Amino acid sequence: PSLNYKDSANATVVTGVVDSIGGAGPTKVLRPGKRTYVVQVGSQREGISESLMQLILSIPDVRTVEQGDTTFYVVGDYDKLPEAVKRQLALEGGGISGRVMAEERGRLIPVDDEADRVRELAMDSTLNDMVGRDAVIRVQLGAFRSRISKELFQDVPDLVVLKGDDGLTRYYTGAFQDVNQAARHKVDMLLKGFDGAFLVAFQEGRRVSLQQAGARLTRPEDLGSTPIVGIDPENVRFRVQVGTFAGNVPTDVMSRYIEVGDVTSVTSTDAVRYFYGTYETRAAAELAKREMQYLGFEDAFVVGDVNGRIIPADEAEQLRQGE
Repeated sequence: PSLNYKDSANATVVTGVVDSIGGAGPTKVLRPGKRTYVVQVGSQREGISESLMQLILSIPDVRTVEQGDTTFYVVGDYDKLPEAVKRQLALEGGGISGRVMAEERGRLIPVDDEADRVRELAMDSTLNDMVGRDAVIRVQLGAFRSRISKELFQDVPDLVVLKGDDGLTRYYTGAFQDVNQAARHKVDMLLKGFDGAFLVAFQEGRRVSLQQAGARLTRPEDLGSTPIVGIDPENVRFRVQVGTFAGNVPTDVMSRYIEVGDVTSVTSTDAVRYFYGTYETRAAAELAKREMQYLGFEDAFVVGDVNGRIIPADEAEQLRQGE
């Protein structure tokens, strides 16, 4: 089967660190990247079937690259073009069609002509099937009915996002052969607030039981189980955003923040955002917003907060309702 499909899921992340007023938080620095080569095995805008989802999750080193509103799924990270071509041929042997592309500074660049020339020379090579005959154990963070902000997953490594034709968008992290390593990663995700996180295993293009992957289970496993959400609604709060600054905050504005009190900041790669208060309900936050506007913060608006990650208020409300 081919994995050339489309979807709008967005897995690109933006680093954000919560600080109190006056504290200097770290920012994510992009390092200059050299050109490497990958195999693109799909692009996604609409939902895909369960069988295709299981096939792509069987590839241990699959990852996502964002360009515009399209999510691309790529495999490998090779310094030399022939290595990527060999991986492409190996994937084809496992039933997955792919396209060799260059990756530079997070963008995919076509190299079809060069890859075709190398491919002709590599056809006679002896290739190992690199689709993945060993079981791959991943941590599924849950499945969501609505699109979730990328900020919610800002500190989740190796994130893979797949939207199924059932309307659910599933989020996975990690790829392990050792079930104990996978279990430790699951604990890390639970500590980050993904209360619905659980282990799933894939092998040779299909989901298999954890017992088949080497785990000892205390109760039977339902391979058809898919939790609808992976965030505890009790971890969802609402805040009032009162300002955003790309540089230093004006002295008079900082003085007003200090006077108001209970103002904290979130530092990202390109700006610092300031927030007032923390509320269990959106209604309470809306009331606080009006108070801030009365005090002169005319552009104040309500946002959601999930374990320190800032998301739109509408999405926070959906998570609060368990959607």
